[in-house]
Amino acid sequence: MQNQKRVSVKDIAARLHVSLSTVHKALTGKPGIGEARRQEIIKIAEEMGYSVNTAGQTLSRKSINIGVMIPSLWQEYFIDLKRGIDSRLLELDEFKVNGLYYTIPLSSSPTPEESLNKNDILNWIWDNKIDAILYCASHYALNNIASDILSDIKIPVFWVGGGTDIPFCVSNITLDAPLTGKLAADFLLCTSSESIKAAVFTGSMKTNVHKSKTEAFCERIRQNGGKVVEIYETEDDPEKAYEKMKELYCVHNDVNAVYISTSTSEPICRFIEEFVPKGRITVIATDIFDSLSEYIKKDIVKATISQNQEEVGKLAASYAYEYINKTHSYGHAGWKPEHVLLIKPTLLLKANIE
Repeated sequence: MQNQKRVSVKDIAARLHVSLSTVHKALTGKPGIGEARRQEIIKIAEEMGYSVNTAGQTLSRKSINIGVMIPSLWQEYFIDLKRGIDSRLLELDEFKVNGLYYTIPLSSSPTPEESLNKNDILNWIWDNKIDAILYCASHYALNNIASDILSDIKIPVFWVGGGTDIPFCVSNITLDAPLTGKLAADFLLCTSSESIKAAVFTGSMKTNVHKSKTEAFCERIRQNGGKVVEIYETEDDPEKAYEKMKELYCVHNDVNAVYISTSTSEPICRFIEEFVPKGRITVIATDIFDSLSEYIKKDIVKATISQNQEEVGKLAASYAYEYINKTHSYGHAGWKPEHVLLIKPTLLLKANIE
């Protein structure tokens, strides 16, 4: 059987009695044509079975360079975020999309002020012809410095995983933090036969995501007759987390629930395994990684809440690509993504990881 002839731009133009230029403008999102006319042409093109020659379009495009700024610390959190970004960038490779990383050297030695240098960042942006930036949020002080730097540049910025009140960004792709806190509280309320007396371990209440999780958790517990005895800010420092857990058990040895709202759960669980009678404290943690999996298998941690960082990373890379692609010469001019995109958390139990 002879193959059916491929529909061309010329065929669409003949069908609608318009010029080739008009059809081209409609299908590529270029200006110079009314929106009603554009939509009419797109509809007819779809009805006729027109397919874009993506190979030819790709050859004619310039490369799109997406810069990713990511801290060197807290790999338990950022490794899945990076995996999601890399996965989506790999899918976009055929469209000449490149991912270029700027690793922020944050460690126990340099301060956030020393870790982010404005001139270094600007040089990286200009030297690599960065078209859009994914800023992977972390330490509140680091975020504040990054905001000061990135708000002044004329490049679209996508704030990834760090809150919703970043006005200068094109989009904020982040976890639904209040829902996470409520989910943790509901789990404890449903699994406890006694009144909840809980403590929260978070990174910093100056960080929007941590603050939102904690406040939602506390409110939910209190609404249901429970009590939150302490909120510990660990700055995601393992040693500090261990000492705070030790302090909690010395001061409130009748506490029966612990919510760990960040990924610094290993030292807290280690203390509980060493010094707390089994079953005395119900622990709900955050995310899933090797050391935490072991504590779940030992029934020290009863549940953990995945922040779905891989999905956050994929969506962030997709948003950056679509924004660059559709606000320039390749798609519908003026397209904008949602300013805030909230990713729902997932509750994981022992059966999920076995």
